[in-house]
Amino acid sequence: MSYSVLAGGKRFRPILTYTTASLYDIDLVQADACACAIELIHIYSLIHDDLPAMDDDDMRHNQPSSHVVFGEAQAILAGDGLQALAFEVLSRDELIEPAIRIELLKLLAISAYEMADGQSIDLSVVLKKVDIELLNNMYKKKTGSLISCAVTFGALLNNNIDPKDRNILDSYSNNIGMAYQIQDDVLDVSSSEEVLGKRQNSDSVKDKPT
Repeated sequence: MSYSVLAGGKRFRPILTYTTASLYDIDLVQADACACAIELIHIYSLIHDDLPAMDDDDMRHNQPSSHVVFGEAQAILAGDGLQALAFEVLSRDELIEPAIRIELLKLLAISAYEMADGQSIDLSVVLKKVDIELLNNMYKKKTGSLISCAVTFGALLNNNIDPKDRNILDSYSNNIGMAYQIQDDVLDVSSSEEVLGKRQNSDSVKDKPT
């Protein structure tokens, strides 16, 4: 588990959590568990995405993927463990009021489910032409869901968020999620493997729609 967690990366999602929390003048220490849980879920998803049965990628963050180093079985277990650890970290943080913790855990569970659904769609459309509506839905679930969760986490720590603010943040995070995935698709064909930290042209080689 530590092999993948400590491998580096942008930590983009935790940054979103901290940024949103700072908008409401929340002590960032109070956001630590939320940021950690978000990143653990993200890394779990990367480990599983890299598996031969999924995207079959052998490089991640400029080092061999978890399954290449430890084998597929251990990689699956590492991902499972990270997902469980994310919920455990969040559930035991006493800096967050119990009622808010329950809401955060619910959102994280929904996000994890939607990520799996998005990955399922992604695998099902290989070698197929898809319309923009299906592609957008896949992006929203596979990538946008956890990004949206990261933003919402920071806001919910406020404990008294205005419903209008919630709607604005939802729109903001959904747009960030879509832009992030589009940029990721562009970088897949335009950046070097050294910059990407993984194989170039991964999607086109697998005939995946983008």
